[in-house]
Amino acid sequence: MDLSVFNQESAAGRWRLTLGRPSGALAESVDFFWDVAGTTNVPRERILPDVCYFLIFRLDGRHGVVGRDGTVRGYRRAWISGLQQEPLIVESLGRSHLVGVRFHAEGAARFFARPLHEFAGRVIELDEVCDVALDDWADRLSECADAGSRFAWLAGSVAKRIARTSPWPAHMRAAMALMRQADGAVAIAALARCCGVS
Repeated sequence: MDLSVFNQESAAGRWRLTLGRPSGALAESVDFFWDVAGTTNVPRERILPDVCYFLIFRLDGRHGVVGRDGTVRGYRRAWISGLQQEPLIVESLGRSHLVGVRFHAEGAARFFARPLHEFAGRVIELDEVCDVALDDWADRLSECADAGSRFAWLAGSVAKRIARTSPWPAHMRAAMALMRQADGAVAIAALARCCGVS
């Protein structure tokens, strides 16, 4: 797995972001793994909407999402962020360490074994919707020596879980690949042709 490391130090804080892109069959389900650790002096950050689904583990610090009414919902050890139609405001105070998986749509559907519309516009505790052994996964990630070893463990665990489910039909996979290649800028007619429908 290729790793990219980015170090940031400014008035906003100091942190390290590591990205790992999987290869082979797993790359069809996972866009990348990420690991960010450090200290922030800016407690709130705006996260723009994204076309992927996220599984996030908190290894250190406090982390939450600010609601429209200004209240903060904290998350315990792991959560899912579905497709969002508006920015999320996240709050992270002082030191934090998060590890995550950025799933493509098919990977998310197969990993969570749930209809993806259930996650739309939501951030949900993992154990509310998935039978992953939450504490075991978080503990294993905490025990890993570095980001590379965390990614290796996650890659193996995610691949095993996805292997228990069936791939999407070929026409759906082709349509998703077309949308990814075009960054979503695909006409409905082109998707219809790809899927063999009129």
